[in-house]
Amino acid sequence: MGAMNLFSLRAMGRVVVLAATLGVALARPMPAGAEWFADVFIGRSITPNSEVKLGDNLRLQDVEFNNGTTFGGRFGHFFEALPWVGVAFDAMSFHADVDKQAVNVKNSSAVVQLAPLDLSMSLISLDLMLRLPLLATPEIPHGRLTPYIMGGPGAFIATANDGGNFIRRYQDDTDVKFGYVVGGGVGWQFSKSIGVFAEYRFTHGKPEFEFDNFNDRVKLESTLDTHHALIGFSFKF
Repeated sequence: MGAMNLFSLRAMGRVVVLAATLGVALARPMPAGAEWFADVFIGRSITPNSEVKLGDNLRLQDVEFNNGTTFGGRFGHFFEALPWVGVAFDAMSFHADVDKQAVNVKNSSAVVQLAPLDLSMSLISLDLMLRLPLLATPEIPHGRLTPYIMGGPGAFIATANDGGNFIRRYQDDTDVKFGYVVGGGVGWQFSKSIGVFAEYRFTHGKPEFEFDNFNDRVKLESTLDTHHALIGFSFKF
């Protein structure tokens, strides 16, 4: 099976897990008094150029990462006593692949050829949400228009599939590190239960991978600071 098909299956797996998680949550009886919600979203991810470290000494400057698609969902609630404050469990996934490219070595005039590297990222986080209810109506007492901010810590799960940077080709490795997400957006409720939203997010992660090279294990690491422009549907109950 090719690398792209493998990553497609992994992405599908993440969607299934996310759907199952939201389904279980929705199936449980909800406490009275809280405003519960489930969101699904999709959008574009942009990962700026960053340094990639190979082994102990080789630092590759200004490596270019491809833009990708972000998708995911969240489930949470706003409190009855503090209706502008909420918490949510959030799961999102995106790619930041590296194409074949010539890159400069830090503190050197050398230029090396970097082979393709497929990077698949997921972030599972627990977020605090703060909203400003505007245009309230009797049907929608918490506001038809709701600007909000959000953010929180989480587990940054990254998988790398190497396309030729090491002696043994087509290796892959998965790493889990703490990461975080911050962002903000605006929602619009068509009715008490159905709405849409547009959101900007910034995610930070610093994955590390290890690959076989001759008889050694070589570490590859980079800081991935990614911008996400998202749109989605919100279901409240």
